[in-house]
Amino acid sequence: MKLGDVFLMSARNVRKGGVKAALCILAICVGMTSVCTISAAGTAAAETVSAEIDRIGIKGLAFYSESDAYTVDMECMAAVKNIGGVKAAMPLSLNYASARLRSMQFSALAIGCGQELPDIFNIELLHGEHISGEDIRTRARVALIDDEMAMLAYSRANVTGKSLSISFGGITESFVIKGVISSQKSGLDMIAGGGIPHMIYLPYSTVDGISTARTSDKIAVSLERNDSAETAAEKAVRTLENLTGAGFSYENLDGYADKLVNITDTVSLLISAVASIAVVVGGIGVMNSMVSAVEARTREIGIYLAVGARRRDIVGLFLSEACMLCLIGGACGAALSMLIFAAASRVFSLHIALSSSMLLYGLGVPVICGLLFGILPACRAAMLTPIEAIREE
Repeated sequence: MKLGDVFLMSARNVRKGGVKAALCILAICVGMTSVCTISAAGTAAAETVSAEIDRIGIKGLAFYSESDAYTVDMECMAAVKNIGGVKAAMPLSLNYASARLRSMQFSALAIGCGQELPDIFNIELLHGEHISGEDIRTRARVALIDDEMAMLAYSRANVTGKSLSISFGGITESFVIKGVISSQKSGLDMIAGGGIPHMIYLPYSTVDGISTARTSDKIAVSLERNDSAETAAEKAVRTLENLTGAGFSYENLDGYADKLVNITDTVSLLISAVASIAVVVGGIGVMNSMVSAVEARTREIGIYLAVGARRRDIVGLFLSEACMLCLIGGACGAALSMLIFAAASRVFSLHIALSSSMLLYGLGVPVICGLLFGILPACRAAMLTPIEAIREE
């Protein structure tokens, strides 16, 4: 048989399959819809996490002393800034706090920082000004808050000049809002499922003057190039240990971001693997349909063999039929996934797209599935002898 004849006969047999063929196609369609939808959603989630981390600026290095008595001093800061590859450095403190703006109470993370803040964290200033060197020197009672806090309290983003009360370490102080930044909380809330506090930035010297506890015990560093992180970190640790005599450690914030994206990818892969069970079930259905087709067309197979068809032609005929069923189901599944993504984009404003690689996957996997689950019935059909097959009722 010619290859074209095999495909034409397979297409005719699929059309004549009726309900059985339709059910096989439906099973593969459901399985591929599940796999494509989950995989594409997982990829979109990983991209969203990565974009959100880039937006809020979780990058660079954070150094901290293993001694509870260490507090950042200017000599240490100057030494770290002079290390090759370091773009900017500043003292850093993190304090859980309660903030009151107008009549509303907020859970907050009070972050003591320096004037290098915009050079280290990716802060988008919407209104007002950043914390300045003068604010650090005079221990000014100024703060940067996010626009989400401002909108909740005043129904507008520009609230510079307004008063803000912050309580941490058992002490409550009043601050003037110097600037309003784009919220870093909204994206993290989506990733973590809620419960992320609002981030409020204060001059680190002000925090040190208010709190009786050890506050500015970390140094945040941004680098000229990310690929020099390990070298710069090791130099900074040696420099700080030589200056202070205390042990130091560091955290690569880029590494945490990468781990978070990898976790998202792994979860997506595991869920896709579970969803692929539906494709296997569909493939078993195709194999069952092919076994039934062999039994129903035994005399037809005998006639093909009697008029000169080779056994490989019979194998090719049934394999192509199985692959055709699976390919149609896979194409329908990919098309249904695209419709789901279009509806999700319109209703929920989500930007999920089926990539070209996923489309190839949606078409390639069903073909492989057809080959795997069609080979046994095809070989069984090819093993029939012409005389016995023709005599079969």
